Amino acid sequence: MKANGPLHRQQRGILVIAKGELCQQCPAYNNSQHWVPDVYVAGSQVLVLQGEVSEYDVKGQHVTGRSGFGKYSIEQGSHGPLIGPDGYDLKSSFYGLGRMQHTEVSIGSSLRCLTGLTGKAQQEAATYCQATHFHPPQSIELVIALGPVAAKAMGMEGKIEQWRGHVIEGNSGGSRSA
Repeated sequence: MKANGPLHRQQRGILVIAKGELCQQCPAYNNSQHWVPDVYVAGSQVLVLQGEVSEYDVKGQHVTGRSGFGKYSIEQGSHGPLIGPDGYDLKSSFYGLGRMQHTEVSIGSSLRCLTGLTGKAQQEAATYCQATHFHPPQSIELVIALGPVAAKAMGMEGKIEQWRGHVIEGNSGGSRSA
């Protein structure tokens, strides 16, 4: 696990990662004390960035299958971004469409804790979190931003309807995509 000092602790029988020192200046610091680090794959060229971690990510609940609408098979495991239903869909469908293996893709969140915030407050927290914790490998050529929170945290402006399908050159290790 990368530094910044997150600590592991038990809460309600679930191992969680506490926020580190750098998080104390974040506008969302008091909303949640759980932290989920990005997963960077050495040599990866693509990074998928979600807006905010999910409850699955925080609790280390890996979705391993669907058993009906809104019902999932879950296994307890390590914490990480995109391990819930969205991550399951990426692994089972979308990575293959992009001719990618999930083991070769870096994944992260612009908000690395579950804040419960929305709107401007959520975006301010995401911008702080991204500036503080986003350190992708130099090999990253493309960041796929999943939604407006992630896209804005990567520096995009305007409404998401204007960004869909666009690739914008950036200084964050490569191109950015919405």
